[in-house]
Amino acid sequence: MRSPDEEGQWDAAVAAAPNPHLLQTWRWGELQSRFGWTAERHRLYTGGQEVPVTLLTTATLIPGRRFGYVPKGPVVDAAGMPAALEAVAAWGRAQGLSFVRVEPELEAGWRPPRGWRHAPATQPEHSSIINIGRSDDELLASFKPKTRYNIRLAAKKGIEVAMSEDIEGFARLSAETSSRHGIQLAPERYYRELQALMAGDGTSHLYLASHQGRNLAGIVVLRFGRRATYLFGASTREGRERMPAYLLHWQAMRDMRQAGDRQYDLWGVPPEGDPDHAYANLWQFKSGWQGRIIHYAGAFDLPISTPAWRGHNTLSNLRQTVRRLKSRMIVPGR
Repeated sequence: MRSPDEEGQWDAAVAAAPNPHLLQTWRWGELQSRFGWTAERHRLYTGGQEVPVTLLTTATLIPGRRFGYVPKGPVVDAAGMPAALEAVAAWGRAQGLSFVRVEPELEAGWRPPRGWRHAPATQPEHSSIINIGRSDDELLASFKPKTRYNIRLAAKKGIEVAMSEDIEGFARLSAETSSRHGIQLAPERYYRELQALMAGDGTSHLYLASHQGRNLAGIVVLRFGRRATYLFGASTREGRERMPAYLLHWQAMRDMRQAGDRQYDLWGVPPEGDPDHAYANLWQFKSGWQGRIIHYAGAFDLPISTPAWRGHNTLSNLRQTVRRLKSRMIVPGR
């Protein structure tokens, strides 16, 4: 059983690492442990520094086998990554895992040591990070004119934005968004667990935008290491002409800056000019904030049992193909 201050010590070590990230914090691992994963926490030493690594493990699609995943980690720089991956590989072998997958916070161009194979990304491969450490006027001036216009339009159209504890209301918006776009978003229980773990000390914030008492859109923003990350969003078709999403993010950016954050991560943008990308319809909205576009190196697997690794990936690809086909069947009826 962990000591009362172990969580704080862990997160302090993550924050002090070269590439700190929310997805390597203690409570993020705890959240995932409530949804089918087991959080294995390890400490490694590289370059004279202690680095914490959360390795999430779960069952593969091959019965009786398990694999490990390090989301947005290990939290070291490119120079420290070979030693970190050697330690991760040793843990995976010691636990009898079929393979280990890492997805570090490193930009495109980085490549892992021999033996690691490129894998499907779980987290966004491209993102936009906005510098919010500026005055309101400076920040507004940095946005595209249409984004500034839509922020002001939302206010003129009577949109009201507030922090909220109405998880049920946000979950309804999320369910409607899922149905409208033929995609799978998190269930209400996930948002409840997230808020129960992280809202108490201001790590997680739920915002809702409403008009005349009706919720039109909502976002969930999480804070760690002076970066605020927009992880979840949902909306109703009604009232879209009032541009509630613009005022939501504008208010969140200002609040997060007031709380001490200096970056606002939009958490996923499509590659510009790719109409077939899953996030293609978000390009106009997210590009308007004029953040720094980052292209990540992606995810990489170390096969430990090659047959189990190949079998899992084959079944995973088949499952994704079926989901895409179902989504296309749903779209015409929306």
